[in-house]
Amino acid sequence: MGLGEKMAGIKEIAEKCNVSNTTVSRVLNGDSSLSVSDDVRSAIIGCAREMGYMTPRQRKQSKKRRIAFLAAEIDRPGFEAVVLAKLKKVALPLDVEIVYFSLEDKDISGLIILGEFKAEEISFYSKYTKNILLINNLGSDYLYDSIMMDYSNSEKQVLSFFTGLGLGRIGYFGGYLERSGTVIGMHRSSMFKKLLEDAGLYNPSYFKISSMDEESGYRDVMDAKEIPSAIFFGDPEYARGGMRALKERGESPVTVCYDNFGEGRDCGCTYSMVIFTETVWSTAIRMLLERINLERDQSFCIYCPAKLENNAEQGESK
Repeated sequence: MGLGEKMAGIKEIAEKCNVSNTTVSRVLNGDSSLSVSDDVRSAIIGCAREMGYMTPRQRKQSKKRRIAFLAAEIDRPGFEAVVLAKLKKVALPLDVEIVYFSLEDKDISGLIILGEFKAEEISFYSKYTKNILLINNLGSDYLYDSIMMDYSNSEKQVLSFFTGLGLGRIGYFGGYLERSGTVIGMHRSSMFKKLLEDAGLYNPSYFKISSMDEESGYRDVMDAKEIPSAIFFGDPEYARGGMRALKERGESPVTVCYDNFGEGRDCGCTYSMVIFTETVWSTAIRMLLERINLERDQSFCIYCPAKLENNAEQGESK
């Protein structure tokens, strides 16, 4: 159908198929309760397709959806670009455009909000779109869909993995990064320490905390009097330095890296405990599309565990 042509209406389809306007409308809107023969149903759908007619919902869905992304400062600077790239990757086959949220952008179909935001802030963003999905924020009274990451499960998985291999000398090497009043890395280290203590496996000489950077990781591992048989590194950048030091020392413990956004596969560790897998992002987009396309009006909350990934296998699958 050319741009200047007027889209065919229900009346024209009804006349051509010799049925009522109501029958045409109910067939094209997928009303399964309508009692009509398969031949009539096929004729109506075929005629509508031939004449270029779309229902209001179909016209709305045919327009490429734009979903905006907004994040609190939950990780080191620059992580937002990493997340945006992952969102764009999983959105591509869904014909969805992903953009950073902008106060000037009045044409978005949905909004993904990552991190803790106050209720009044979320209320402000809802003026741009009612289709909001929150990650790590339940919001108020389940007004919106949400995905909650089960962070504590990640440390439990790592300890279970190490002990399952029969390893008892287990260490944690990591650092802290302060950003906007929040100390990144503190929760994961304290949680792992408590788990080790509860299991009777905590050894202070195997527990190192400094700064969240590569040189600190290198220095901490080089300065360690003894290397444990298993190390849980606190983040990818720190782990790069730590793994470099292990190589120089000729040590080869089993290593797992805490990896928020799946960017630590090249840090040198054999395994990564990935918090936000690609499945998290694809699920977020699909949940938003259900609301955008009016397929669901009830809010859902999904709890998602981290995933232990073999970095060598992940590299081969790229």
